[in-house]
Amino acid sequence: MATASFNMQSVFAAPSGVLKSRNIKNTNQLFFKRNAPVGVRCMAQGDPIKEDPSVPSTSTSATPPQMPPSPPPPVSKPKVSTKFGDLLAFSGPAPERINGRLAMVGFVAAIAVELSKGENVFAQISDGGVGWFLGTTALLTLASMVPLFKGIRAESKSKGFMTSDAELWNGRFAMLGLVALAFTELKTRQRKENLRGKEKLMATSKLQALWNHPAGPKTIHFWAPTFKWGISIANIADFQKPPENISYLQQIAVTCTGMIWCRCSTIITPKNWNLFSVNVAMAATGIYQLTRKIK
Repeated sequence: MATASFNMQSVFAAPSGVLKSRNIKNTNQLFFKRNAPVGVRCMAQGDPIKEDPSVPSTSTSATPPQMPPSPPPPVSKPKVSTKFGDLLAFSGPAPERINGRLAMVGFVAAIAVELSKGENVFAQISDGGVGWFLGTTALLTLASMVPLFKGIRAESKSKGFMTSDAELWNGRFAMLGLVALAFTELKTRQRKENLRGKEKLMATSKLQALWNHPAGPKTIHFWAPTFKWGISIANIADFQKPPENISYLQQIAVTCTGMIWCRCSTIITPKNWNLFSVNVAMAATGIYQLTRKIK
C-alpha cells in the first residue's frame, strides 16, 4: 500500500510526459513482477494510512502449506560377529547358553537315574556316565555353534512363552540345582562313611571290652559256662525220645541246677552273663522234659 500511495503522489507531482511513462513502467512492474492484486487509492498527503479490510495486503506473503515431518531413519542393528574367538569369549553368546543346556539335560538325567536305580551322581559318573557326558557335550556344542557361525542369534528366534531369556534363566537354575545335588550327595556320603567308621570303632571297642572283661575269654569264668552248654544241647536232643525213658531225678537235677546258678550268676562279681544264659537254658529244658514225663 505504501508503494501504491507513493506512485500516485508521484503522478500528481510530475509533468505529464514523465507522468505517463513512469506510471506505465511502475504499473508493469507491479503486475508482471509480483503477480499479486494491488488496490490503488487516492488520499491526501497528511492523512494517516488506514488498512482496507476488503483489499488484500501485499506486505504479507502467503504462508506455505506445512509438510508432514519425515519419519526418523531406521536404527541400524549392530553387526553380529561370527568369529570363533568372539563366540566363545567370556561375555560371548555361546558359553553360558551351552552350559545352561548341558546343565538342564544333566540335571534331569541325574534325577531320573537316581529315582530309577538309586545311584547318586558320583556313582553314575563312575558307572559309564563320563562317556554319556562327553557325547552329549559334543552334540549340544555342535548344534549350538552352527547357527552362531551363520550369524543367527537365539534372540532373533525368540517368540511366545519360551523366550531366549527364559532359556537362560532355566539353564542358570539347572546349573545351581546340579551343583546343589552333587554337594548334598557328597555330604550324605561323607556322613555315611563317618557312621560306618563309628560303627566299626564301636564293634572294635565292644570286642576289646569282651576280651578284656574279668569274665572274658582270658579267664576260666568264660570257658566253664561255655562247656556247660553241652548239657542243655544233650537235653534238647532227648526231646525226640519217648517220655517213659525220661528220668525224674535227672531232669529235676538239671532244672534245680539251672535255677540256682541263674541267681548266683547275677550276684557274684564280676557278673557272668554267659553263666546266666546257659543256666536259663538248662532250667527251661529240664522243665519241658518233666512236663512230658508227667503227661
